[in-house]
Amino acid sequence: ATTAGNLAADGGATSSIRHSLPPFHALREKAVPAASDPRGATLVLDEKSSKAALEVVGLRVPRSRSVESKDDVLQAVDSLGFPLVMKLLSPGVSHKAARGHVRLGLREVTSAVEMADDLLALRDSEVPGGTVIIEEMALGVAEVFVGVHRDEEFGALVVLARGGVAVERPGSR
Repeated sequence: ATTAGNLAADGGATSSIRHSLPPFHALREKAVPAASDPRGATLVLDEKSSKAALEVVGLRVPRSRSVESKDDVLQAVDSLGFPLVMKLLSPGVSHKAARGHVRLGLREVTSAVEMADDLLALRDSEVPGGTVIIEEMALGVAEVFVGVHRDEEFGALVVLARGGVAVERPGSR
């Protein structure tokens, strides 16, 4: 997920990409308070909105589809191929793996359908408003975490770090 924080009205974008990005207010409206911040001061864009913003500036992100049923899974597998990853996206929750909301390395239809059933049931019982997605599993590339914050004294700050489960482990580097 991309942390929205206190971005300036221009979204913190440089002039070369400023006009390509969605207006800041459109991104900020999609941001929700981070579940990890009890004060509600940290805003988080969901994975889908974050990836859409990255695509706008020309970065490739894995193709994905939302799934609600076995038919949706079969259509997603047909269009995406294997290997796949499946995720339960929850409003305000960026650390999905730590909560058991990620299934990696799906390589056959049967396992994809079973994992979708598991995540859909988990969503229905524990994560109101959640969305189950299935997406291409990127192999041989690094996952990254991008955080953006607008500080009154220092200006725009960007954090770039190892992503995936490395973000979720305290003390990981």
